[in-house]
Amino acid sequence: MKRHFIGYCTLFVLLIAATMAQRYSPFVSREQISFHNSNYDLPENSRHLVFLLQYLGNDYARAVRDGLVIDSLEYAEMQNFSRTLTESYSASSQSNKRTLAGLTQLEKHIAAKVELPVIRNLCAQLVGQVAQEKNLLIFPTTTPDLNMGAQLFRENCVSCHGERGAGNGPAADTLHPKPRDLSAPAYLDFVTPFHIYQALTLGISGTAMPAFGEAFSSEQSWSVAFYVMTLRRGFAPQSPRFDINFSLQQLAVQTNIELQRSLSRDAQASKLSTQQVVNTIDYYRSRLPQLSLTEHVMIAKTKWRQSLVCYQNGDSTQALAHLVDGYMEGFEPIEAFLANKVYLRVERLVTEYRWCVEEKGSFDKAAAFIEEMIAILEEILRNPRMLRA
Repeated sequence: MKRHFIGYCTLFVLLIAATMAQRYSPFVSREQISFHNSNYDLPENSRHLVFLLQYLGNDYARAVRDGLVIDSLEYAEMQNFSRTLTESYSASSQSNKRTLAGLTQLEKHIAAKVELPVIRNLCAQLVGQVAQEKNLLIFPTTTPDLNMGAQLFRENCVSCHGERGAGNGPAADTLHPKPRDLSAPAYLDFVTPFHIYQALTLGISGTAMPAFGEAFSSEQSWSVAFYVMTLRRGFAPQSPRFDINFSLQQLAVQTNIELQRSLSRDAQASKLSTQQVVNTIDYYRSRLPQLSLTEHVMIAKTKWRQSLVCYQNGDSTQALAHLVDGYMEGFEPIEAFLANKVYLRVERLVTEYRWCVEEKGSFDKAAAFIEEMIAILEEILRNPRMLRA
């Protein structure tokens, strides 16, 4: 009881601190953030860079086929976006030479009209690199609710995309370009829930697709994104005859094609027919797993790193908000599994970091607290003695 009381007290103080900081700070809407002059060291802004990479990897097929331009407007957009990506990323103070080289190569590949698989693979690789560098969380912090996703889709998406996502809703004929057919295997097998989550929260410029980032919570957006994956024509979940341990992170960031490839490397799954493999993937898309200890640790680490980046950039409000998110979504769900001394040590560091942020302490001091907190989290995964007996 004492342990939980301490935890609730810490959480209460964190929530009050974050709420007060937000109350007395100006609110900046999504529309006020310019793509070209944003600080891309901040995780919230660098999401746009990642989304552009996702968009390029998927929509290049509309511009080029067999080395020839099939749509000049789409191709011009691909060229413009790839150039913007390189310029925006290179302007970041924390740009990585390897990633910058990859973005430059992507720009050259598009200019050379290389084949789609090359573009897709390079974009997927760069998405992972940029997300890691910029401390982006690319999977949900709670298990998505497919029933919630279905309800939100019916209420907000059917007018354009239709009941089954085929792009044939009542308003579809009035729109240009037409709504995407979300049920097409040629589309859904090559995108991820994370990609759909990005499109849903950020919107798609030049189309009727609005940004739902202000209207939906992150939990709601992830629920819709995972629900959309079940709209594929021919979706037919089939329970496997053996356990396959797909994590929620895997299901969020891997395409159906990538999941099928991973199954083909499994000794038992390799005996399945192609259709059985597809149906098995559908099964795990329809029955999502709970977050693991490793994923909770990753959530806390990512959120706390985001907090430090925000503090470094002078945004104490967001620094406190990310601190709270990391505590509530990453650390609090696993605290019952931790040895008492480990739990109390993290609680102390969280409190000291909060004081440092509130009192405008030095960045080096704040960074030392975060580094120690993250070191403890990483040790939890390596050392069983960090867990309760």
